[in-house]
Amino acid sequence: MPVRVYIQMMFLKHYTGLSYEDLVPEVTHNLMYRFFCRIPLEQKVPDPTALMKITTKYGEEVIEEINQNLLESLAQKKLIKGRRTRIDTTVVEANIAHPTDAGLL
Repeated sequence: MPVRVYIQMMFLKHYTGLSYEDLVPEVTHNLMYRFFCRIPLEQKVPDPTALMKITTKYGEEVIEEINQNLLESLAQKKLIKGRRTRIDTTVVEANIAHPTDAGLL
């Protein structure tokens, strides 16, 4: 697998929030994603296991750094707007108080 294909697929994974198993069918069936990843129609999309092995080889930190650099570069070139990219989806527990009839009166 060419490095540029791997980087583009990892960016799509990061950008869309898909898992490895969900990313491969999405790239296979979406022509725009295939074009973005530079995978010709006659070529097979890499397997999820191949993507996982390469990610394990390089490490999550390196992949995260590549994604950050790519996002910053695209934002500087004004190809994407930074406010539309979700970087962190951490959930914070909070108490929710629903309004009651007595509270509304």
